[in-house]
Amino acid sequence: MLASFPVAFEWPSAQAGILSAISCLFDASSVVFAILSQLFFANPEVYTREAMFIGYAVCCACFSLVCMRVCYYFLVLTPTYAME
Repeated sequence: MLASFPVAFEWPSAQAGILSAISCLFDASSVVFAILSQLFFANPEVYTREAMFIGYAVCCACFSLVCMRVCYYFLVLTPTYAME
């Protein structure tokens, strides 16, 4: 979380929104493992630890790709937004 704070200072006009998003995503990440453990204890035959880990890894990879695409759009394809 602390490593991503400097990103907010790249765009002063959007600094509050970026810091809020970073904080919310960090807080929401703690709920993921509680949900996965509840799924596992509810039905361990269907929700195996391996299947949940693979599903979580796929979700993280997809989210990372979307984030990279959005950053590419705002930083490369829209140069007027990059330097406010």
